[in-house]
Amino acid sequence: MKRTSRLLAAVVAATALTFTGIHTADAKPGHAKGAKSEKASAKGGKGAMSNLERDVARKVAQLERTVSEQRLRRVDTGHAAIVVGNVDADQAALEALVAPPAPTATEETAPVTDVRATLRTYRPENYRLAVNILRQAAKAGETTEAETVAVDESVDLALDLSATSSKAEVKAARAAFRDATELLETGDDTAEAVTA
Repeated sequence: MKRTSRLLAAVVAATALTFTGIHTADAKPGHAKGAKSEKASAKGGKGAMSNLERDVARKVAQLERTVSEQRLRRVDTGHAAIVVGNVDADQAALEALVAPPAPTATEETAPVTDVRATLRTYRPENYRLAVNILRQAAKAGETTEAETVAVDESVDLALDLSATSSKAEVKAARAAFRDATELLETGDDTAEAVTA
């Protein structure tokens, strides 16, 4: 009886070892899941960067269109050159956001979220406003001293605008342009009344 019990115990122990070996052999290496996650994370990072580069390129193209030859046709040559220079500087700054930085021991590439936040501060419509003001100024013709001062102020503020100008700066440029326009229109009405 004792011999039978010992034999049964030996069989049970051997069976347990066999099943343990099978499960161990079938199990995947412990690091496999981690490696897969790291690969997926790297792939996601590349995808995010690719989308960011596309968005930067789109913004650069939008800036380019604000100073097309057609839009600048009626703008003073000197003023047009200043606006184009400002646009070039903004485009270079945008492209630098996604340019590969030189590897250093202390610097790291800015996170994609930070770069996107910076990208949102670039507003091409600021240049559309600037060009519109400059086109109207070029059409002013002969002006009185007061009109000249008003037009010059609106021109100066327009030339100071860039894609990253603050809302306050844009508002000031709009206000100066509106004041100059109203003054010019009043002057025209007065001249017509005198002529009549």
